[in-house]
Amino acid sequence: MKALVSTFRTDNRIVAWDIYNEPTRGKETLLPLGFMWARECDPIQPLVACWDGNKYSDVITDHQYENLSDERIRELKASGRPVIITECLARPKNNLVDFIPVYERHKVGWYIWEAIIGADQTRFPWGSEPNSPEPEVPLFHGLIY
Repeated sequence: MKALVSTFRTDNRIVAWDIYNEPTRGKETLLPLGFMWARECDPIQPLVACWDGNKYSDVITDHQYENLSDERIRELKASGRPVIITECLARPKNNLVDFIPVYERHKVGWYIWEAIIGADQTRFPWGSEPNSPEPEVPLFHGLIY
């Protein structure tokens, strides 16, 4: 990790360093060490890790697969740090691109985890078996197939 962050620590093509995706989910991790190692490299980009990692993050990140409520936005913004939804869009949960005006109104950044569906399994809903038939609701996350 340190070699990678050190190499690109001033590269303006790097938007942020996502130190750990969904870090603890109730388990001990290397999360604090990851932040320590990355900070030792003195990158110009912010360091992030969603959910349990937000206490270490320069920018609050979250995954929202259901409609983002005003209350949840207030919770995320309570720290005073910028907020970015780093995973969103889940058609089976009725989370469609209609979230964009909501995020814009609240000045919440966002990106879709997968814009273009490829050959990987991420076009299938969570829990799908490998080589499942095409899902009834296509394009679970992505926008283009």
